[in-house]
Amino acid sequence: MWKYRCKTQLITLALAFVCGAVAFGFLLYADPSNASLSFLPPELAAYAAGNKIAMCVSGGLVVAGIANIILIGQLLMTQFQVSPIFIYLFLFLMPSYLILIGTALVIPMVILSIVGLIQLKTGRDSAFRRAKITGDAELVRIYELHHKLDPQYKAMAEECRKNADRAASIYALGIVAVMCVLFFVNNILIMMLAIMAYMIIFNYIARYRASCMIPITKLLYEQCDPEACISAIIYYSTRRGKVRLTNQALLAQCLIYLNDPQLAQDVLITFPRKDAASVLTYWSLMSYIYYLMKDQAGLERSYEEATKVRLNFGHTGVMIRSEELNSIKNRLDLMNGDFSECKRYF
Repeated sequence: MWKYRCKTQLITLALAFVCGAVAFGFLLYADPSNASLSFLPPELAAYAAGNKIAMCVSGGLVVAGIANIILIGQLLMTQFQVSPIFIYLFLFLMPSYLILIGTALVIPMVILSIVGLIQLKTGRDSAFRRAKITGDAELVRIYELHHKLDPQYKAMAEECRKNADRAASIYALGIVAVMCVLFFVNNILIMMLAIMAYMIIFNYIARYRASCMIPITKLLYEQCDPEACISAIIYYSTRRGKVRLTNQALLAQCLIYLNDPQLAQDVLITFPRKDAASVLTYWSLMSYIYYLMKDQAGLERSYEEATKVRLNFGHTGVMIRSEELNSIKNRLDLMNGDFSECKRYF
């Protein structure tokens, strides 16, 4: 799962380093007495005291270290099902130590992210070669051989994309606000509270961005029109003539209902499995695809992989996981002709 976060991690660390370096450079220009060194841990402050370039680099590393701690916390929460309460507790109990740890791990995290990004790209390219396609644009071209895009959904898709872009802009402004707190407030407790508040607000922004797809989702779940839903997704994913497919899970569902499991399987090559919920969704869809393709070995593998997933959503997670596993098991029973078990399931 961590490989799907590598690109975001690299961009976040790079932006944090640049913002930190620029902000410390500005502080140094505005305050030649080096009072801004009070932001730094004592070890870095002593090193940067006589060197302006070192001070800017140190500032960039510190801000990147703070961002790194947040990224590491997110990885722990998704990879090992660590509760967010423990992350917040550590932030309050030993913030200075966490900043030092995060700063020390910036370079290893960059190297790890680059390696993961290369592995992910290599794996996707290999999967595309096996499927004899070149990318998202090729998937759209193959789809249009049998179906036509409905232009009446173009305006709706573009409006959904504008709302999603607006949410992304709010997220970026939140990062700027946190940076301002980091550089203009000399209280470590307030800094940690600001970071924690930003993490909470980010969850609401992420939910709002996800809700931007609801009008497109309704085309499938309320109007039962997979072709209209696919048209909207493709228009949503097309920007300046370039196609970069998003919401691959919904797109794959539509293709399954159109009885095109092979294309649905190809679409899922780029499906980002960033967390346990997305991994469970992936194997649930793949089980349906394998069932339509009469691939019992693939269906059994889907069930085996799905059993390994643990959702950290309390009773809700247990219920969702149980329902998905029962659904996959029912497809196995259908393929094996065990209709008594299927009747019990239904």
